[in-house]
Amino acid sequence: MTRHNSVKTITVRVMLMGLLALVMLVIGCGDDGTPTDSTVGPPTDWPVYLMVGWGEETVLRYWPVANTVDTLSVPVPTTAAPGISPDGSLLYLPSDSQLVVIAPDDPQTVLQSVDSSCFGLGPVVSPDGAYILSENGVPRIGWDPEPHDVLFLDPSLNMVHAANNVSNFGDVSFSADGSRAYHISGELSNDIRVYDLSSTPELINTYTIDTGAPYFVEAIPGTSRLLLNLRIHAQTFVMAVYDMDSDSIVFMDDRSLDVAFDAVAKHDGTQAYYSIHPSTVVEYDVASNTIAREISTESAFGLVPTSFVARSIEITPDDRLLLLQSDARVTATGMLTFDLAANRFIGFQYLPYGVGRMTVQSGM
Repeated sequence: MTRHNSVKTITVRVMLMGLLALVMLVIGCGDDGTPTDSTVGPPTDWPVYLMVGWGEETVLRYWPVANTVDTLSVPVPTTAAPGISPDGSLLYLPSDSQLVVIAPDDPQTVLQSVDSSCFGLGPVVSPDGAYILSENGVPRIGWDPEPHDVLFLDPSLNMVHAANNVSNFGDVSFSADGSRAYHISGELSNDIRVYDLSSTPELINTYTIDTGAPYFVEAIPGTSRLLLNLRIHAQTFVMAVYDMDSDSIVFMDDRSLDVAFDAVAKHDGTQAYYSIHPSTVVEYDVASNTIAREISTESAFGLVPTSFVARSIEITPDDRLLLLQSDARVTATGMLTFDLAANRFIGFQYLPYGVGRMTVQSGM
């Protein structure tokens, strides 16, 4: 299928899904089937950025409330999801030879660039915009994996620090104020590396997880806790909460998937979310260190397949919308949006397979 036909197919699906989302908004049923509070105001429509596929010169911009997709033609073939500045005014595009900066509303104009082979991690921007972290290195086919460098760049793309030979398609999370970065390597070790970013980036601590190899990491704001997705066997991944103060895992959900899956925490640090089989979104309460509730996606059936499970998950800066993204080579691939204030799903959008990590700006 040509790119023109692919875009045409997406456009038709956008129209159909938009109509269905409107019906859902009018009906206004919660995840338990009860009417939602009519006094809850409409949510802000934060843009979400995704890559279409490996090596495509295209980025998707998804509007979850309108349930529409813009297709942005960009100047480089992308190799991972873009990074974004805290205010949303800049996108950092990774490619196999350059890291390129563009403005979302003028995506063909290169504002800045630096030579770098960007694969796996990043580029990921700290909440204060002071640092861009990116994995530098070309993928190696076969085993053993070749470790890559993690680059710490300033907003002008000057390299401030390089952590050499520490990552293989790893993950990173930041403290809410951007003063700490938490990095895991992916497939190379069981370590969590903590960097102090208050001045020149410096490795200040390393925690080793005995229970399994961490694949995703997410810092819970205002706490010493990290959400970890752990590989505890060859194809067994579970969600856990690790407390750095006690140097121990304090919570683990033993319900597993055979692929890695992500979690997200509210910006106020009160709850965290992840998705598991069968068709369930889990809400973890930080204060009580327990599962507060489980949100069934059954009320969204008809828009999403009954097998829908989100491997990637994000939350909007106002802690209002949960963005649940499947990532499977089937027709279930797409984005499901849950309104936490109205307690209901508000729409679903089919997306091409291979979109990987999504990017939502961290502030206004």
